[in-house]
Amino acid sequence: MNAQDRTSPRRVKINLQELIDAMTWNSEESRTFLDLRTGNAISLETSLLAQLEEGEALDDLPDWQKDDIAIAEAVLADDPNWIEVEPVESHESFRIMEDFVAQLRDEDAREVLLRALEGKKPFRRFKDALAGSVREQWIAFENSAQERFARQWLESMNIELDPG
Repeated sequence: MNAQDRTSPRRVKINLQELIDAMTWNSEESRTFLDLRTGNAISLETSLLAQLEEGEALDDLPDWQKDDIAIAEAVLADDPNWIEVEPVESHESFRIMEDFVAQLRDEDAREVLLRALEGKKPFRRFKDALAGSVREQWIAFENSAQERFARQWLESMNIELDPG
């Protein structure tokens, strides 16, 4: 982005839930990019990006992937209309779980969830330990935290949500 872009945010109509989904989907097999003209989040396979970078022939691609070639070429050419969506890091997701546990009023649930976070595979153990109204509280808490991450990321990219 140039200096002018930094002073006046670019207004983009974005499906916030689609952006949140892109930010919370971590995969080594794909990368997600936001189209600043449409507000759509598009995932591209890392193998396609690598093939284009290496100048490999793309004749053997399946039809569904051929539509991604133009997008991948634009991304690799640093087209300013495309920016990579940064996924939420696992340590940030872990911190969200810790913050949730810290604010719980139910001491028994808090103790169970704290133990889940201390063992191996804390993400799985945490989700398995959620029950009843605590599960509902968690879903609301997590959704709010993810929306906050998405809005902060947009702000850091100097993008303003267009409500229209």
